[in-house]
Amino acid sequence: ALLGDAMDQLEARSGVPTLGVLPFLPGLALDAEDSLHRMLAALPTGSPPHAGEQLDVLVFRLPRLSNFTDFDPLVIEAGVAVRFVDHPSAFGDPDLVVLPGTKSTVSDLEWLRTSGLLDVLERRRRAPLPPVVLGVCGGFQMLGQAIEDPESVESSTTWVRGLGWLPLVTRFGTEKTTRLRTGTAPSGALVRGYEIRHGRTGSRGPVEPWLTLQAPAEGAADGDAGMESACAADGTVFGTTLHGLFEEDRFRGEFLSQVAAARGRSWLPSGVSFERAREQQIDRVADACAAHLDTAALLHLIARGALTH
Repeated sequence: ALLGDAMDQLEARSGVPTLGVLPFLPGLALDAEDSLHRMLAALPTGSPPHAGEQLDVLVFRLPRLSNFTDFDPLVIEAGVAVRFVDHPSAFGDPDLVVLPGTKSTVSDLEWLRTSGLLDVLERRRRAPLPPVVLGVCGGFQMLGQAIEDPESVESSTTWVRGLGWLPLVTRFGTEKTTRLRTGTAPSGALVRGYEIRHGRTGSRGPVEPWLTLQAPAEGAADGDAGMESACAADGTVFGTTLHGLFEEDRFRGEFLSQVAAARGRSWLPSGVSFERAREQQIDRVADACAAHLDTAALLHLIARGALTH
């Protein structure tokens, strides 16, 4: 309303129709680009306060962190606090430590070592009730014994030592895997997500499987997928190539319950639906468009192209 007849003036001066002005929507939380991950906002849940103990989830804020929306489903879960940390002083005593996806696995692994965060994590892992560690995609590759890049796909370093917490070795190749995947957790809970990676991870010794993924759809790239998930026998380290796996509510609740049990905490899933929370945010944008835009002109553009006078 403050703009008055500004839209008419714009059209008169430019000859281009102005379709409307969308108002600011406070608290709006939509999936954001990776470059905006420092502006992470929690999706509102509308769920009641959580009766059990709170779980502390620490995600390493890697310099080249990618696919940070993997953790939006954790943010909306009542009784779960998600922190993105890039300095040892903020480490605290987390229940779950996540090594997230990254656009440069080797560089971010080096940063993890020089930042001092890895030293703190290794000390915490020697505690009587250590935090559970989860690696996703690039973070999963870091958990292995080594990363090989003989063709300089990702960096000029052809070999780098991994964290050695799982008996795996990842080798980068020029072919990139991009595909949707579906599978099950050990409990039978559905898991769904997507892969976007260059590295192929293979075992270098006995390794415990974690998720069971169905065969890729016919025609999907990279038929030789390698290890797509693994876990330590003591249940303290997990890793997977799969992004987006926490969007499945049952799996998310079961995994967090497992983390709570490993840490001696009392925690129960809140029952919040991530899909419903996301749809509520999309509906807010759709309602604002319907209320403030010339939707007839917009639909004409979509169906027939630019408007003519």
